[in-house]
Amino acid sequence: IYTAQFHFYVYLTIADILDVLSLINCHVGFTVYFCTCSRYRRTFYSILPYFGF
Repeated sequence: IYTAQFHFYVYLTIADILDVLSLINCHVGFTVYFCTCSRYRRTFYSILPYFGF
């Protein structure tokens, strides 16, 4: 299968699903890291006042 055909038949068919899975992966990664790393939480909370929170 050629690259152009692959792009047309496979990627365009499942592109929306891949985009949603990428967004879910980013959110889950942030949540897991936030819940498991106390140093990350401290840093996150220390920069919140600079953004008006």
